[in-house]
Amino acid sequence: MAVLAALVVLITLLVGCGQTPTPQADEVITATPLAFVIYENEAALDLLYPAEWEYVLVSDGLLLFGEAETISLERPGASVTVYRLPPTSTTTGLPQTFQHYVDNGPLQSGYQSIAEAQAGILGGRNALELLVEKSESDEQPAMRAFITGAQAESGATYILAASAPQSDWDAQWRTFQILLQSVEFNE
Repeated sequence: MAVLAALVVLITLLVGCGQTPTPQADEVITATPLAFVIYENEAALDLLYPAEWEYVLVSDGLLLFGEAETISLERPGASVTVYRLPPTSTTTGLPQTFQHYVDNGPLQSGYQSIAEAQAGILGGRNALELLVEKSESDEQPAMRAFITGAQAESGATYILAASAPQSDWDAQWRTFQILLQSVEFNE
């Protein structure tokens, strides 16, 4: 937890003290600093999420972070889903569990992989990462999601999916990076 608190301070300093380019006479620069709060669950994981977001425990092992209108499905927007599979349900290992999630979640609901899954790091653990996209439909705009998964020391598998409309992806990516890099497993 001390590492997470230090990360909050570091992010605040970096965001607050960053150098801003000198604006030209005809342009206006407005910067909105990123403010984060800590989600703490000593039995599962800790992470930072944007202060204007909320979180909902959808069901046991399924947590959703996002703006109120997004998590209530009133409008599409940036969100992060945290899915936890207990150790007893993940006897096949991370690659198979990750692929099962991708096949039966995003791909089944119309997303398409941009490339093959790659190795990464999540919460200091070896992870898999995948970028997927979904075309625009009558119900929602074109979407993009970055999916990453790792196994905690306890053997539980965590899969986090950061998603946003494609038109908003670049603006949200920094927020997603901070959230994902702040993950600490407590089990």
